[in-house]
Amino acid sequence: MNNVLPKIELYQKRDFGEKVTATFQFVRENWKPLLKYLTILMLPISIVQSLCMNMYLDEGVINVMDETDTGAFMAAGMGYYAVTVVCSVVGGVLYYALFYALFAAYGRRDERLHGITWTDLSADFYRNVRRGFILVGFTVLVVMAYMVVTAMLAFVTPFTLILTLPLLLICAVPLALFYPAYMLDAGSRGVGATFAWSMKQGFHFWGGTFLVTLVCYLLTSIVGGVCSVPWYIVYIFRLLSGMPETDFVSLHGNTFLSVLQFLFGIIMLYGTYLASVVVMLGVTYQYGHIREKTDAVTVTDDIEHFDTL
Repeated sequence: MNNVLPKIELYQKRDFGEKVTATFQFVRENWKPLLKYLTILMLPISIVQSLCMNMYLDEGVINVMDETDTGAFMAAGMGYYAVTVVCSVVGGVLYYALFYALFAAYGRRDERLHGITWTDLSADFYRNVRRGFILVGFTVLVVMAYMVVTAMLAFVTPFTLILTLPLLLICAVPLALFYPAYMLDAGSRGVGATFAWSMKQGFHFWGGTFLVTLVCYLLTSIVGGVCSVPWYIVYIFRLLSGMPETDFVSLHGNTFLSVLQFLFGIIMLYGTYLASVVVMLGVTYQYGHIREKTDAVTVTDDIEHFDTL
């Protein structure tokens, strides 16, 4: 199949409008392989996550409201919560690994993502999974260090929270570049060096990174919100039915509502995963813009491959 549109290059200087255009052009061109592989991987994960999430809410919230032995239900709820957190972390790592495997294949193959098979993706996918868990571990250590320093400063004087809490929000913007920078770094730069680069360049290009992330997130939240509404309606209804003072006690524990909440939870999580592609693409093209502007990646690549030109 011949490609009519030119390939969307990662390392290219773009203004805000061009980044958004590239994001939706990528989705429009590759929505079939994206939908196929994200469904194969993320739909089973969404099923497990929905099951654990709803079990946690049932045991930790709804059942506690009308049972005398709350300790047992709280313990069970915390167990389901721990499983939910683990599923979320693993699901996020696999999701990012698959996305960047597809993204790398698009840039590497002349056919882009047309006719792509798992054989074409597997090497990058497993590499990204390993790097993803390294990223998660490193990020957890950084967040824990920040929390320790913040707590120590707050112990000296609570007024330090006026500075430390806004600083956390400000630092979250450069941190968005950390994942694409580490996943797409062909030079195998270490995680610490990549983190330092992300923070440095993220602060230097803070405004552009914030704007791209915000706009893409707002667009994504519309889809995510639509997918979430049915689940929240059922959950709130079941929550009200668990209150002794209401007239809905007979509906509490209704199997139909439990199954409905589980199914809507799958739709909510799966829809959120699909919609998040827009945010990931926007941040990734912002990363490519920064790399090209600061490191002239395409010029360096042309010099290294001069003999083949």
